[in-house]
Amino acid sequence: MNTDKRKTSRYGLPYKGSKNKIARWVADVLPVNDNFYDLFCGGCSITHVMLERGQYKRYVCNDIIPQLPRLFDDAAHGRLHLDYHWVGREQFFQEAKTDFITNLVYSFGMGGIEKGYIYGKNNEDFKHAYHDAVVHRNVEPMKTWGYDLTPILKAPTIGERYLRAKPIIKSRVKRSDLITAENAPRLQSVERLQHLEELQHLEELESLERLESRSASFHDIDIAPNSTVYCDIPYVNTTGYGGKFDHADFYEWARTREFPVYISEYWLPDDFVSIASREKHVTMSSYNNSAVKTEHIFVHRRWA
Repeated sequence: MNTDKRKTSRYGLPYKGSKNKIARWVADVLPVNDNFYDLFCGGCSITHVMLERGQYKRYVCNDIIPQLPRLFDDAAHGRLHLDYHWVGREQFFQEAKTDFITNLVYSFGMGGIEKGYIYGKNNEDFKHAYHDAVVHRNVEPMKTWGYDLTPILKAPTIGERYLRAKPIIKSRVKRSDLITAENAPRLQSVERLQHLEELQHLEELESLERLESRSASFHDIDIAPNSTVYCDIPYVNTTGYGGKFDHADFYEWARTREFPVYISEYWLPDDFVSIASREKHVTMSSYNNSAVKTEHIFVHRRWA
């Protein structure tokens, strides 16, 4: 029985390439068995929706980047003590190597220290002032940029102050003499911390007790009988999986399993069959964020 009664609007971590927007659709397509394996979990959005539905006896989220399943697991269990202090560029590169929250929350696209700091050099001072207003109720620095955020001070929480500040800034962002318009209304670090706090509602779920987090190659995960195996592999011609991914090796692995492997992709070799598809906007495109592509769930033809 489907127990997905929540009105969750965002699934998993706010991670690049997340399946958040299509998580329910993916979950609807996949068959229910005793165990669920999310072998390339990334932001864990599919694991998240499966936990809420509570239809499996065991859930395994795995990613070769160890911080991702660990961060999701800690957030879901309420083990995170989130601090909204400002993290500047220099501080980020000092702390990111040892603090996995700083490494992900304050990095570009949540890609870690390898992807660099979250904000561009031309926007960092503006974002700092924005952060002070929203988090610490200090609106004076923003006035030097030409923004009066005094109206947000009555809001009791960080989230509410941020929601009130965004339209004020957006209404004037076209004034390019103040700040580059790119992403100016957004304060991504605060959005990500808010998102992590939202994940703590998963503590209420009985299914959370059956969650296991791993960090290994897909080759090294032992799959138990009666399992649903889902793989959100890096798309062809994109970076991922620690920077390198051998698609041909994965295809051969999926072909030779004694169980069906369900794969998210835009394209797979001809011996894989699309069992479901839907269009989606590609928001990580470097040249066109309004592009629409067709996402498929594939399985090898032996199992189609």
